[in-house]
Amino acid sequence: MDWNKLISQFLNGDTDAIQAVFTVAGFFVGIVGTFFVARSFSQQTKINLQQYELNRIAGEKHRRVIRPNFQIEPINEGLTLIGFRLKLTNAIALNIRLYSCDAMGNKTSELLSSHNAWEPGEQSKIYPINKEAVLNDVNKFAELCYDDEDGTKYFQELKRRANEIYVTFPILS
Repeated sequence: MDWNKLISQFLNGDTDAIQAVFTVAGFFVGIVGTFFVARSFSQQTKINLQQYELNRIAGEKHRRVIRPNFQIEPINEGLTLIGFRLKLTNAIALNIRLYSCDAMGNKTSELLSSHNAWEPGEQSKIYPINKEAVLNDVNKFAELCYDDEDGTKYFQELKRRANEIYVTFPILS
């Protein structure tokens, strides 16, 4: 094919030459278009991954904002630890259940059964500590189970170390 002859015929208005030139031009435009589509697809994939990460972070932040957290207040009689009181901090807790644990750390009896809801700052009555657990120096003496506002279930273990009692950080159950 003689390109000079084709261009000359194109400039003179020859329909076959016009079709040939625009076919070649369409081919190159198609190549460039394919390149830009592939490039935009790659960018869109990166944007989707970033959006997914932002959504995950926002969900985690929301869960932390509405996650209830209980603190424990030991009740002493002289130097002897006789019980504890729970205090809710941070957010509303629903379906609260408190279980006493035996010397092996297994749930035995329910001290608080499915209390509807607590507001932050609300305190419980005084619960006695399982004397068998205290005498045997058991690590876990009670377990607290509850839900947050979205229905996510958590539990916290109430533990004893030496003469101190503490509650673990909320754990998803």
